[in-house]
Amino acid sequence: MQDEQQWLIPVAAGELIDKITILEIKLVNLRSKEARANVALELNALQQVLKTSKATHPDLIKHTTDLVAINRQLWDVEDQLRLLEKDNDFSDQFI
Repeated sequence: MQDEQQWLIPVAAGELIDKITILEIKLVNLRSKEARANVALELNALQQVLKTSKATHPDLIKHTTDLVAINRQLWDVEDQLRLLEKDNDFSDQFI
């Protein structure tokens, strides 16, 4: 990420928090050291943006925990789908 050109774009606070929660989940689940290092860099940058922003509305903070739980469930579902796809198993379970 350091070598790439970084673009600053406006996003809603909810999108920023969603991205942060997804990166936190990736940091825990990725196996590659290099991939985790890249995720950690991006996560740190976005956490700094959140920290310096005005995205501290109580509803956003309150729902962050719910969002983490939902994103973890989605991660697990996607993992299961990848395994089925790898085995060319496109049965009802896949659908």
